[in-house]
Amino acid sequence: MKYFKVISLKCIINALPTDTSYDEIIKELAFGKMIKKALEDSKNAKTISKFRH
Repeated sequence: MKYFKVISLKCIINALPTDTSYDEIIKELAFGKMIKKALEDSKNAKTISKFRH
């Protein structure tokens, strides 16, 4: 599983412009992690709907 994490990190970093600051790289990596977690939560029905039934 570590291999896929490294590939994902490399893909995110390689998609950024070459003059990206370290802070921007960290923000992008954190955003990628948040999106991955949200997709996992959604897949596992661990979400809260703002609409009441």
